Amino acid sequence: MPRPTNSVVIALRVLEQVSQDQPVGVSDVAKALDVPKSTAYRMLTTLASAGWTRQDTSGAWSLTLKAGVVGSRVAPAAGLADLARPVMTELSAATEESVRLWLVEKDTFLLVADVEGPHPVRAVVPEIAADIPLHATAVGKAILATWPDADLDAYLAAPLRQVNARTVTDPAELRRQVVEARVLGYARVWKEAHDHVGGVAAAIVLPDGRTAALAVTFPTHRLSEELVARFGALLTAAAARIGTHLRT
Repeated sequence: MPRPTNSVVIALRVLEQVSQDQPVGVSDVAKALDVPKSTAYRMLTTLASAGWTRQDTSGAWSLTLKAGVVGSRVAPAAGLADLARPVMTELSAATEESVRLWLVEKDTFLLVADVEGPHPVRAVVPEIAADIPLHATAVGKAILATWPDADLDAYLAAPLRQVNARTVTDPAELRRQVVEARVLGYARVWKEAHDHVGGVAAAIVLPDGRTAALAVTFPTHRLSEELVARFGALLTAAAARIGTHLRT
């Protein structure tokens, strides 16, 4: 496989950082990515010349609509969000928690649809979650449960990055959780990427071969083991309904 062009990789990282923090200054982008300010500025201006970023009168940088147009083409043509939203609304009403639908590609999650729960205290998530290890999220574990054993073995053989003190980094324990997710139909996390945040998720294989995941996200202070199991069962049924709708 050819080696990636370093400047292109940095430019894409800058693009991702702007998408998370916009409007954002050059210094903040450089600090977040640990690159020289001159490098961040050069990438921002290069992206601007290609129509991807723009600078306002205060000097802050944001994405242009071009990013939105390209991003919208990632979603399945069948209208995944529109198809899934009624099922998600029912699931949110049944759990009284936030329900989210993600498209997943490698370690990047794209938020496709979001139904917020009624509680004033909710878990907040970005529209694009990138560079969070799969094993630290319920969505990621649900995706790992769909992988062939050979691919899972290769993932477990590599170092498992620790996000916080509760992240599962023991390969044997992670394998046990993935196998459990295969049996139950859903995966779970408990404060493993973000403090006080838990979740359950189930994978959905789309007709075009890509993978989505339906997730219920919640602050952990509201949940017991019994409720997590109940949410998991409701979630698995909801994901199966969405999958059936996609195939009909």
